[in-house]
Amino acid sequence: MLVRDGIDDVDRGEVAALTALMARRGPDDRGQWDDGSCALGFRRLSVIDLTEAGHQPMATPDGSHVLVFNGEIYNHRELRRELEAEGCRFRSRSDTEVVLLALATWGRDALARFNGMFALAWYRPAERALLLARDPVGIKPLSWWWSPEAFVFGSQYDQVVRHRRCERSRVDDDVLGLYLRLGFVPPPYGLIRGTGQVEAGHWLEVLPGRAPQTGCFRSLAEAPPPAERLRGRAADEAVAEAVDAAVARQLVSDVPVGVFLSGGIDSPLVASAMVRATADPVQAFSIGTDDPAMDESAAARAYAEVLGVEQELRTIRGEDALGLLDDVAHAYPEPFGDYSSFPTLLVSQLAAEHVKVVLSGDGGDELFWGYPRFAKVRRARRWFGLPTAARYGAYAASKPLPTHRRPARGILFPTLGDWYLDAHSGVRDADLEQFAPQLAGLPPGFDRFDLAGLPSDDELLQWVRRNELGCHLPMVLQKVDRASMFHGLEVRVPLLDLEVADLAARVDPTAALQGATGKVVLRRALARHVPPPIGSRWPRRASPSRSAAGCAKTCAPWWRIGSSGPTPSPAGPSTARRCAAGTRSTSMAATARGGSGTCSPCSSGPTSTAGRSLPRRWGRREARDPGGEPPRRRLGDLPARPGHDARRGRPPGHRARAAARSGDRARRRGHLVRPAAAAGREPAAVGGAGGRGSPARPRRGGSSSAPGSAPRSGRHGPPSRPDRSSAPSPTSCTSGSAASAWRWPTPSTCWRRPSWW
Repeated sequence: MLVRDGIDDVDRGEVAALTALMARRGPDDRGQWDDGSCALGFRRLSVIDLTEAGHQPMATPDGSHVLVFNGEIYNHRELRRELEAEGCRFRSRSDTEVVLLALATWGRDALARFNGMFALAWYRPAERALLLARDPVGIKPLSWWWSPEAFVFGSQYDQVVRHRRCERSRVDDDVLGLYLRLGFVPPPYGLIRGTGQVEAGHWLEVLPGRAPQTGCFRSLAEAPPPAERLRGRAADEAVAEAVDAAVARQLVSDVPVGVFLSGGIDSPLVASAMVRATADPVQAFSIGTDDPAMDESAAARAYAEVLGVEQELRTIRGEDALGLLDDVAHAYPEPFGDYSSFPTLLVSQLAAEHVKVVLSGDGGDELFWGYPRFAKVRRARRWFGLPTAARYGAYAASKPLPTHRRPARGILFPTLGDWYLDAHSGVRDADLEQFAPQLAGLPPGFDRFDLAGLPSDDELLQWVRRNELGCHLPMVLQKVDRASMFHGLEVRVPLLDLEVADLAARVDPTAALQGATGKVVLRRALARHVPPPIGSRWPRRASPSRSAAGCAKTCAPWWRIGSSGPTPSPAGPSTARRCAAGTRSTSMAATARGGSGTCSPCSSGPTSTAGRSLPRRWGRREARDPGGEPPRRRLGDLPARPGHDARRGRPPGHRARAAARSGDRARRRGHLVRPAAAAGREPAAVGGAGGRGSPARPRRGGSSSAPGSAPRSGRHGPPSRPDRSSAPSPTSCTSGSAASAWRWPTPSTCWRRPSWW
């Protein structure tokens, strides 16, 4: 608090009362400081340097600079070395002291050198100048209220509006209308007149009796020209390395660090990088629901099993959500309309029972075009090149068509920007004009959704990315911050690390968004280390061609799936090589994760080498690179519930019925389905590639047990557990293998497009 006429005892008591409102954010320590003009209060959550040396408010020895700081600076060790070289002397190991001395030494220019999440207030008593700043992504909140008599700031909005001088009845109608649309109040706005929020990457400076002045010290990087962007393997490698480095950087802590783990893409990617970056056991925290349509707990359990983390799983039911109403009301003192705050609050409570810090996977969708709406708007872009009347006519004429063939209803909006605003809105303009016409407007200067004309495909994708970072990501971060700090838990977001965010701007949209599938580079980074589990929404494509011309398979490392889950085979590693001799089938070698070695020629023909031509269907790219990409296969099967088809989620008996129907069709076409032995050859192993009507092919993932065995017609024979004693050698490709197992691709086969892509 900064008061024009000076701090008195009433002001000091009020600062203490407002500081107490955030006691749950900082349960470990509290402090207060004032010089007669400015009063600062602080609650501390001790993470780095747990001693009294990290106490705040923190001042320099001569008292010329005072700081209160919320967050973490991940590059504080590098900055400490630079400051020591300039003659600074430190009294603690705290990153707070690094921030204080950096500001004292470099001034406001120091803000752009911080890589971390932070909200800070820097006061200079000699000038009576107070400067607020917020990190470039906006992870940590910072609200303020100003009048000519006083300036108040805090980490929570209810702190500033509870000041005795704040007139809480002066609601801003434009901001209220914006809240009803978006479900939250984005920076820099405040619901009460005279209040606001410091924008991400901005500073705000105030002197007693003067209006606040603001400016930007660092913004997120913009996309370079298309010729300078990252694509293909270069993008995959750069993103994977940046994520690994960010996770390792954000593990710096003097208290245990855990990780949130869901069944999606982002948090498992963070968890896998965390497992590789630390030798300590990793604790993961997950939430399940009693709604099968929303529950990801099965996929989260599969991830935890593969990664080898210690998982804590808690299920939330409808009655549990009702019991959380009071906690949600206390955790979100300002209006907030995202119902996912309930599970976020619950998983934060679960994690806070074990650790003080967790890593989260937030930010991947916004940075790498992960939301389905990106592809939807992209597909509809061309419609906005037509007059409005033509779009209305086309939409009306499409009514008889199936839903998937109709254009989106959004083409009826005047511009793409209007449609995108409606897609983010909980209340539409037409409804607001009916029940609250005074709220139908938008705040002056709010231009986030302005997009006139017909942009190019690249311009549109860059625009929606900026829009998500500015209008949707703040809601996600606000939700997580309120829920986690309500339980005294610090959440770090490695995917929003400044180095990752700047790199994401250099990634071309074509490397991250392919068709309706987003976050492609993150999916590939995850596929290096983690196979797709049950329930994760991985894109599926058809199996490799089974024609004679396209029958070659990859002799590569694979995961063997047993009855109790995925376990690395002790057989040892092998190198991904392609069997390009035109053989009809090969048997995949089961190996340990991340191995490399050699592959001997299979019994049906030689293994391809650098100088050998590859099958035509692999195209020129694979012909240039003998390492190539793995064959495209269906989603790898995981151990499923008894009597349940894990690959398609279908009931027992489906495969048998499908096999019978396939056999009937073959007989009607006049094809005779014969045992393999009758054809004069051994039965094929995994992935046999006989053409239509050819002698009996083995079902996917299995093979006939011996020559002369009963025929298996069709593609969907019932799966059986293989005899592991007859499993093929990891260094050979064996045609006619007696048994095989379902397998996952390992990292060395997934540096390009994964086989399940």
